[in-house]
Amino acid sequence: YVQDEWNATNRLTVTYGLRVDIPSFGSKPPQNAEILADFGKNTSSIPSGQQMLSYRVGFNWDATGDQKNQIRGGAGIFTGRPAFVWMSNEFGNTGGLSGFAQLTCNTVQAPKFNATTAAHPPTQCNNGVTATAGSEVDLMQGNVKFPQTQRESIGYDRDLGNGWVGTIEGLLTQNLNDFFYQNIALAGIQGTDPHGRVMYGPTPLNPVLKIPARNRVIEAVNTNKDWGYSWTVGAQRKFRDNFELEVWYTRAEEKTSQDPTSSTQASQYQFGRAYAGDQLDQTVGTSLFQQDHRIIMSGTYRFQPTLTDISLIYSGRSGNHYDYVYGGGSGDLNGSGFTAKDLVYVPKSVTDSNEVYLVPLGTTSTATQAAALQKFIAGKKCLSSQAGTIMQRNSCVAPWIHEIDVSLRQSLAGLGIGSALNTHRLDNVTVQLDVFNVANLINSGWGKQEYTGAIQSVN
Repeated sequence: YVQDEWNATNRLTVTYGLRVDIPSFGSKPPQNAEILADFGKNTSSIPSGQQMLSYRVGFNWDATGDQKNQIRGGAGIFTGRPAFVWMSNEFGNTGGLSGFAQLTCNTVQAPKFNATTAAHPPTQCNNGVTATAGSEVDLMQGNVKFPQTQRESIGYDRDLGNGWVGTIEGLLTQNLNDFFYQNIALAGIQGTDPHGRVMYGPTPLNPVLKIPARNRVIEAVNTNKDWGYSWTVGAQRKFRDNFELEVWYTRAEEKTSQDPTSSTQASQYQFGRAYAGDQLDQTVGTSLFQQDHRIIMSGTYRFQPTLTDISLIYSGRSGNHYDYVYGGGSGDLNGSGFTAKDLVYVPKSVTDSNEVYLVPLGTTSTATQAAALQKFIAGKKCLSSQAGTIMQRNSCVAPWIHEIDVSLRQSLAGLGIGSALNTHRLDNVTVQLDVFNVANLINSGWGKQEYTGAIQSVN
């Protein structure tokens, strides 16, 4: 990379530069002739040797010439370190030629488990699919580009006097290239269910396939639909008179077509997005990583002459976004062959068998189940507000998270220990004690932090 700083005037400084990344591989995966013939995809083709250009330009302008009004900003393309772990899938899953072969037999195609099959494990499903023929294929063709992001920012700092500085700034992000995962083994849309869900098979875990022996051909292609923004306002008081303080608020929004949550392509496809429509549709929705609101407050006071500092830090942020999907062995509502990725339909009436069909569960009657389900839906605004529809991706938000941390720092110079021991080397030593989430330490009912995991069941 090359970079330069130009003092255009005594009030305006411009920084600019150019960076080049060339991610490359010393070898290629083997070519699978069957995949080339059946899907028109070359398993040995991977993105390698691409020149990823990233420009940067930024400025800082002293608007009034007295360092009381600073306007700053910048724009550029950002290329992160290539996620080569994602590329390892192309080397390990070429359809039986490399990596390991996996035999997956769903429902009636699974051989019965008995003494014979236990002693001699089956090598094929009841329909003749073998481990080699049915193993996963992961693709990322040579024309696919590694992720790059375009960002623009603008900020304004105002000297408010008495050590206070006020700030407002904004950031806009647009993905130029990102990965989007799709299963090209599926034959395509087979219709829709009564609620409008796009179907890929007649029953759960029974997709209609282009090639009967191939149920997982996961291809990573590019998308440029993702975007996001954030803006921040705040004020800070620089350290003076033994005291400093800062307060910040950030509002953010992030829209993505998929969220990378794993290191394998099948998991990226399964858990990167819950949906009810076309698997090829790259329309963006609320990101799993969107944090709507964030508040940061911190203050430090120094006690003289002992040079004892005590800091309080408060962090408040809105909870993470999540949604509800069908789980369990039959949780493949669209018949795509993958579970735990189909958004739930929220019934208008839990007693209408056309809306939701309940069966007795042990000693629990359907009436008891219906009452419990109705109570659960009514207790979640994100569900009750979407009754009669398939819920939107990541349309629920966990409760706010509040945390207060305390930091206590003591300089040995302030206690005169160095002088007492006739050495000033100890004057540079500071002892620090940090207590995180101190409210919870005081009362177990305070400072609780509720999260949703990637996969959690609701009973």
